Amino acid sequence: MARGTRDFSSTMQLVAGRYDVLCDPQNAEKARDLLARLAI
Repeated sequence: MARGTRDFSSTMQLVAGRYDVLCDPQNAEKARDLLARLAI
C-alpha cells in the first residue's frame, strides 16, 4: 500500500436531532394529528 492511501472508505453521516415543521395556522391541528400518528 502506498503512503497516504487507505484500504477502507470513510463515511460521514449527518442526522437531525429534531425537525421544525411549519404550516398555516388553519392546518396546525391536522398537522399535529398526522405527526402524532407517525410516532417518530
